[in-house]
Amino acid sequence: MKRKIGIPLVVILGALTRESIASAPSPPDYNCTDQPEGSFDPILLQNGDISAQFIRYGATITHLLAPDQSGTPRDVILGFDYGMDYCAESTHPFFGATIGRVANRIEAGTFSVNGENYNTPLNENGCDTLHGGFVGADRWVWDVSESSDSSVTFTHTSPDLDQGFPGTVKFSVTHMLSSDNTWSIDYSATTDMDTIISMTNHAYFNLNANMNGEGTVLDHVINAPNAGKYIPVDEYLIPTGTIDPVPDYLNFTSPKALSVDIDSGTVDASGGYDNALFFTDYAPNVSRKVISMHSPITGIAVLVTSDQASVQLYTGNNLDSTIPRKKSQCDEGEGEGGECFYEWRGAATLEMQAGVDNANHRDGGFPSIDVKAGSQYKQRSEYKFGVVYS
Repeated sequence: MKRKIGIPLVVILGALTRESIASAPSPPDYNCTDQPEGSFDPILLQNGDISAQFIRYGATITHLLAPDQSGTPRDVILGFDYGMDYCAESTHPFFGATIGRVANRIEAGTFSVNGENYNTPLNENGCDTLHGGFVGADRWVWDVSESSDSSVTFTHTSPDLDQGFPGTVKFSVTHMLSSDNTWSIDYSATTDMDTIISMTNHAYFNLNANMNGEGTVLDHVINAPNAGKYIPVDEYLIPTGTIDPVPDYLNFTSPKALSVDIDSGTVDASGGYDNALFFTDYAPNVSRKVISMHSPITGIAVLVTSDQASVQLYTGNNLDSTIPRKKSQCDEGEGEGGECFYEWRGAATLEMQAGVDNANHRDGGFPSIDVKAGSQYKQRSEYKFGVVYS
């Protein structure tokens, strides 16, 4: 069954010119109660043994259920029970959202294209642009151009100078569930001006489903055989300009549990991961198996295939037991006393992307994120779910 849906969204943030565009000093009013009809309505997909739920706001995945080793479906990504919370939650952790125009960080919110300088919002600590700015793809209300029982295609047109980025860009992202229990994401975009584009999805995985008394991902085992390099960053998580051999604490070229070296991380005083691993087998437009993760508790495993150069591994360092868990991630009776919250280190992201601040590092091995007028940006990533029996 095919069904067509399409409700346009027009957001006017004020008149912008190339001379007046500047980094926004503070976030805008997101008007969460005044979004277009259907912005937060669930869109359900199912195929094989997995199912997923999406909303148009941010082209966001809100639920993803995969069977554990006993065959019980488990919701393996963090999120909210109510669609509007993806807009209204003050901490805005980007749960499940489509990220763009440019994923990760842009140093000082500035870059150049063809010798012309552009400024984007300083929406992280007042020193860089994170995930496309205050109103990036995660806060667009996307149209649904086509949908079936197992796939949905979201589209959105971002106007010239949207968040300071050049060019009018037509974006498309298709989510599909395959009968072999694979969730695939296909991104595409076309632009009328030379610009920069780098997309990703910001799903927070917890393959324990935050249940069975285990709310962290410290037991999760990661294996990325070709992630022999990484992108070193400074204290603000901005690249220092090189791509180096991976240090021991970030070395997942052999299977290793997150708990082993997480406290040796350099994200903050308590350790943690928020790092871009770089794949030594990267070649433009070539998909290959890049990273896997599994839970010894539930047996749920995910294998990622992607054509991207790096993966941002983030371990929920900012989760602090203040965001309530979804009902699908609370054990029976849990939460009645207010204790069912997402915990510190309660998730791990596997954000497939080009890298970090690539627009300001057009050499040194950083893949280009430049997209020429009239050409097409494309990206594909797949997350295949299975079971590892202990």
